[in-house]
Amino acid sequence: MIPIYRHKIIVLILPWLQFFRISGMPSALTGSLLGCILAELPLSSCILLGLAGAFFYCAGMGLNDIADLNRDRVRRPDRPLPSGILGLKQALLVCLCLCLISLGLAAICGLSHFLMALGLLVSIFSYNFYFKSHQLFSGLSMGLCRFFNYSMGIGLFLLMEQPILLLPGLGLFFHVQYIMECSKGEDGIKKSQAKCVIMLTLSSMCLAPFSLMLGFLWFMPNLVLLLGKKDINSVIGSIHFVSLLVTAFSALEAFFLFSLSHHAIGVVFLLIFLSSLMLKKKFPAG
Repeated sequence: MIPIYRHKIIVLILPWLQFFRISGMPSALTGSLLGCILAELPLSSCILLGLAGAFFYCAGMGLNDIADLNRDRVRRPDRPLPSGILGLKQALLVCLCLCLISLGLAAICGLSHFLMALGLLVSIFSYNFYFKSHQLFSGLSMGLCRFFNYSMGIGLFLLMEQPILLLPGLGLFFHVQYIMECSKGEDGIKKSQAKCVIMLTLSSMCLAPFSLMLGFLWFMPNLVLLLGKKDINSVIGSIHFVSLLVTAFSALEAFFLFSLSHHAIGVVFLLIFLSSLMLKKKFPAG
């Protein structure tokens, strides 16, 4: 009997994990936790805000599929929504509940964190339903999602008192711009290569410890190009490479923590990054 129930549970949960693109969720968790660590919050607040960041990520990914439903019916008919495995109203209700839960968790930690959570919520809806197709604002609104996710862990009032804490958030913001430009390679836009270099440089300027990892992420497709003699756009524009860049947030944040002598926490972040890679194998981007 147990194997039968286990199979039913897997069948029930699997579409939701695919719907939420669960392999990228740990990167949102560590983004919020990075802010909590820099703000020196108590463990209870770290847990609540980390969960809020993870739930916001899942809601954002779900709303992304809801906004793209008509397009996905043609381009990705096997996704949970266009295939009919999940219902539209059901999916929307779950996403809205996750948003409310995340706001509640942030509110428990104080007004300062709640205000940044509101900023994150506005950024999520703005990207998915207003700016996604805009050439300029799509990247900016997506970058603000990562920025507010990190800032939610710090809180508005502390950011106002110590503006230097904005720098890690700006590094994450520019890394998103790098990812967005790489994703344009899917449509063969070669000029995005130059923009990638610019965003990479800006990220490194904001966070010097990111330089090594970001440099690796940039030269990796060039190495593939050299060894496999492939078109560079087919590498940096591939959905698998872009997905790797998303999961790499946790690794970048780990290197940053190492530079601040938070070695134990940095190791935890690296382990979370490895878990993202494992999830990425089980739930490929699509």
